Amino acid sequence: MFRNPSTFLSEMMTRNPVLTWVTLGHIVLSLVLIALLVLDHDTMILGINRWIKPLKFAISIAIFTGTMAWLLPDCVPPSSGRLYGWILSVMMIIEMGLITMQAARGVRSHNNIATGFDAAVFGLMGTAIVINTLAMAALMVQVIVTRPMTSIAEAPSYHEAIIWGIGIFLFASYVGFYMAGVAQQPIVGGPVGGPGLPFLNWSLQFGDLRIAHFVGLHALQLIPLLAAFLLSQGITSSTWPRVLGIAFSVLVLLAFLQAKAGRPLGG
Repeated sequence: MFRNPSTFLSEMMTRNPVLTWVTLGHIVLSLVLIALLVLDHDTMILGINRWIKPLKFAISIAIFTGTMAWLLPDCVPPSSGRLYGWILSVMMIIEMGLITMQAARGVRSHNNIATGFDAAVFGLMGTAIVINTLAMAALMVQVIVTRPMTSIAEAPSYHEAIIWGIGIFLFASYVGFYMAGVAQQPIVGGPVGGPGLPFLNWSLQFGDLRIAHFVGLHALQLIPLLAAFLLSQGITSSTWPRVLGIAFSVLVLLAFLQAKAGRPLGG
C-alpha cells in the first residue's frame, strides 16, 4: 500500500490514469484558485470571497479522485475499474466546472434558481452528483460480492475497511442530497452567510449540515488508510477498522441530527 514518494505518482498512473489526471488537474486548479483568492477581493457571495467555495471543492475532489485512483484496482477487475474511473471523472469535472463558472459569474452555485439558467446549472450539478453516488453504490455492492483483486485486498481487515469507507461516504452523500433537496440550504435554524469557522465557514450560530457531510465523505480515505497502516505493522485483525467504522458512523449521524435540530458546532 505504501510506496516511496518518488514512485507514488507512477503507481497511481498505473492503477487508474484517468482518475490520476483528473486529480492532478484539480490540484493545479486549486493553486489557480488560491491565487485568485489572494488577488481578487471585489466580489463576495454570501459574505465570503467568491473563490473560497470552488477552492474547497477542488481540494475535496482531488482527494476523492486520488483515493479512487488508488483503491479501484484493489476492489474490482480492470475493466470495471476503467468504467468507474471514467464515470467518476466525468461527473466530478462537470460538478467542478459548473461551481467555478458560477463563482466567476459572482453568483451562488448551490440552491440557486434565481434565473432559468441558474436553475439549469443547479439541476445539472445535482444530476452529476446523483450519477456519481449511484456509481459508488454499485461499486460497494461489487466490492462486497467480488473476490479481492490484490494481495492486500485479500486481507479481511482491508477489504472490510473499504466497504465501511464507501458505506459512510454514501451516507454523507445522502446528507448532501438532504441539504439540497429538503433543507434547500446547509444551515438549519438561521440564514446562510453568518459567522462561521475560517475557510470552512461552518456556522457558529446555527445547525450546519456540512459538518456531517464533510466528516462522512472523508471516511473513504481514513478507514482504509488505517487498515493499510495496521497491515504494514503486521496487525491483520478486522477489529480496528470495524471499531473505526462504527465510530465514524455514530459521529456522522450525531453531527447530522445536531444540525437538523438547529444546534451549532459545540452547541
